[in-house]
Amino acid sequence: MKKALRFCLSIILLVSVLSLPVGAEEATVLKNGILYSADQTVLLNCTEKYNGGSVLAIPDGVTQIADGAFMGNTTIQTVFFPTTLQKIGNDSFRDSALTTADLSGCPELTRICNSAFAGCVRLTSVSLPRNAEIIEESVFRGCAALHSVRFGETVVPDSCFIGCQQLKTVTVVLPDGVEKTYRPGKLSPNDESALKASDARSILRLAAELDLTLEYMIFGADVNRDGKITAVDARTVLRVAAHLDTL
Repeated sequence: MKKALRFCLSIILLVSVLSLPVGAEEATVLKNGILYSADQTVLLNCTEKYNGGSVLAIPDGVTQIADGAFMGNTTIQTVFFPTTLQKIGNDSFRDSALTTADLSGCPELTRICNSAFAGCVRLTSVSLPRNAEIIEESVFRGCAALHSVRFGETVVPDSCFIGCQQLKTVTVVLPDGVEKTYRPGKLSPNDESALKASDARSILRLAAELDLTLEYMIFGADVNRDGKITAVDARTVLRVAAHLDTL
């Protein structure tokens, strides 16, 4: 009877071990209150044990920052990102105390996921690498203090900068290295003159996806700052051009 019981217990234990998720037995690494994957390529979480002050230098070798890794963190204000970084996960810095996001030194970074920096009300400037291929929804949504953005010729969702009332300067670095700088509310890069009726036509073509060459002007075309490019923006431009309204 005892032998049979031991056999049954052995079978149950074996089944339990085999049913563990792949990788569950792998250890994680905790360094200075920051939790990493076993191979230290994924930054998983900033734990309550972190006491490194307001500045954090993420070590080279880290390729991903996990979903929600710094979400709600009110301590860290400055982050030095590694050259090896490839992906920033969903909500990774959401509602944190981050003041700048300089990712220009991350040549391998190609993906910034949903709401990665959303709600960072202290964030004032953003610099993205020219090679960033995918920027998902609402990445900088609600960053009320954000006043300058710099990025490559990347298609950015309409919702990316909703709620960024202080956004004043957008600089786009084109493939040939030429920089185009413009202000939200100005469709033409480097155009300091008043909006013209012809800009309304360009906005309509952009809204109807008839002219993809205008994609890099997306923020300038969204003149009413509602996160969408529609005929309403064209109407606003026409009213401004006719001196019936101001932006």
